[in-house]
Amino acid sequence: MSKKLDTVEEKYDLEEISVAEAKELGAIPIKFNTIEELDKFLAQEEAKEEALAKENALVENEEKSTFAISDIPILSLFISKANAASSTASKTLWSNGVSTTKGYARVTKDKDKKITAVSTWSNQSGVPWPIGWESVTSYHSLKSGKKSGTATFKGNKIYYLILPVRDMAYKKYTSYTMGF
Repeated sequence: MSKKLDTVEEKYDLEEISVAEAKELGAIPIKFNTIEELDKFLAQEEAKEEALAKENALVENEEKSTFAISDIPILSLFISKANAASSTASKTLWSNGVSTTKGYARVTKDKDKKITAVSTWSNQSGVPWPIGWESVTSYHSLKSGKKSGTATFKGNKIYYLILPVRDMAYKKYTSYTMGF
């Protein structure tokens, strides 16, 4: 049975951590009767992750194709330019119905709509079941015109599992991006 478990660990790039650490991070256990059930669950989670990434890529492409009134030079002459202002953008990085992990970027722009400051962070809300989130780092990069950029969120998905062999916990390092 442990050979099957080793195969699953390698297949999904899981790193074993102590159950105490998983509990400390707020993870709630999920029970599997067989290693095959665990493998099927992880395959479904991976498929959801890929589908969400494709959906987000489509949304970002649609956002890139839209334009602002300030993109039309003649109209921008009639619209007054405001002083520096902050706004917060958010994106659902991962969700399963009872738990949601979101990434945030607070962006400050000057009167010319150029970005002057960015603050990024991520958090999980809801019940951290069956997967918890441990934020490791977040950062941003600006495009050359300094009017848009990309935020990157990195963290560990925490899995607390009850298997016939024993209670176990894993973490999987994951990275997400968001345009702003």
